[in-house]
Amino acid sequence: MPLEVSPDCQTACYGAARCMTHLIRSVLEDQGEAAIAFSGGTTPWPMLAEFVAQPLPWFRIHLFQVDERLVPMESPERNWFHLAPLLPSGLQVHPVPGGREAPEALARSYEAELIRVCGNPPRLDLIHLGLGQDGHTASLAPGHPVTRVEDRFVAAVGPFHGAPRLTLTRPALNGGRHRVWLACGPDKQDALARWLARDPSIPAGAVGGLEDAFFCDQAAVMTPPETPPEPEPVPPSLR
Repeated sequence: MPLEVSPDCQTACYGAARCMTHLIRSVLEDQGEAAIAFSGGTTPWPMLAEFVAQPLPWFRIHLFQVDERLVPMESPERNWFHLAPLLPSGLQVHPVPGGREAPEALARSYEAELIRVCGNPPRLDLIHLGLGQDGHTASLAPGHPVTRVEDRFVAAVGPFHGAPRLTLTRPALNGGRHRVWLACGPDKQDALARWLARDPSIPAGAVGGLEDAFFCDQAAVMTPPETPPEPEPVPPSLR
């Protein structure tokens, strides 16, 4: 699917929600059940609210998290704290644990749950991803060893943007059936241009591909510099 550019972020969010609804209905028609994963951040809340408001058979859908801060479950720093009130009844939820165990132990626990539901290797049917201005997606932090993990599906990262985290790894993200991206704002221009160029020097450049559905607003699109007009030829009589 080509990049879909909307005039503003809210329109981009609604477009992404419609796309996700279409994709998940198709998956459910094919196989009866589905597993999805949501990313956090501030941009996608209108998209997620629109998506979970759809009349889908939620009891046939499993929800995982792409990444999450390792803070107590009741902490407002967690994406789950804000996401949980939006979720429809019947949805089978699998939040990242928020216990006091070591991050590596929590990663192994969440990986086991992912494999139990989605197989080994796990295949999520729909993954929502964002794009950071530094080129990260999920919690694949630029320069962090987690970007090179190939033998695990969930890994610990920390601290990243203020807190240790768990994240799905690149194999888990690339193994998904469908990915839907959302990025808004002028601070995403460079990262989006590099994602479209499949720049492997940013973590997002090695996740998914140009066949993924990508929704953004006009502000996120880098416009090429204007080419100055060619000077008009000087009439011979004035030379």
